[in-house]
Amino acid sequence: MEVTTGGKRVYSEAERKEIVERYKKSGVRAGEFCEREKISQSALQSWKRKYLGAGASKFIELPLKEEGGKIELKLPCGIVLTIGG
Repeated sequence: MEVTTGGKRVYSEAERKEIVERYKKSGVRAGEFCEREKISQSALQSWKRKYLGAGASKFIELPLKEEGGKIELKLPCGIVLTIGG
């Protein structure tokens, strides 16, 4: 049964989880997926955070070339984090 509130479709928790799983398997951009599914990108992002955790970010290993090396991380806001060196 489709439930609406204020003209908007209301999805059950099971439906939201299933949509997130379909998105993960789709291999398409979020905007394209949302347009096809007729859901907002903000809803998809919110559901992803809830059901996939904060795991949208990924960690990568940064190998150091030699002892005493230095890593510098420059953030878009202008902050620079320097490790080592």
